[in-house]
Amino acid sequence: MASPGIAPISIVLEGFSGTGSAATPLCWERCLRASEKVSDLIFSPGRPPQVQVYGQLIPIQIPGMTVLSPDDTRHIA
Repeated sequence: MASPGIAPISIVLEGFSGTGSAATPLCWERCLRASEKVSDLIFSPGRPPQVQVYGQLIPIQIPGMTVLSPDDTRHIA
């Protein structure tokens, strides 16, 4: 879980309207480029996508997506 006081990072996935699924490679790319110091990508059902930066989990805000569903994480895997 993200540490208190850690501001989320916003990314945009072109062509994603909040319905259906976003392209997995595009999602990975945008999460990795969210910060220069990303060490891990975390995708868990019931949570927003997260990146780990300097040991801190930071949620990624994607317009139209609040949390990942089990189907979202299955698709990513």
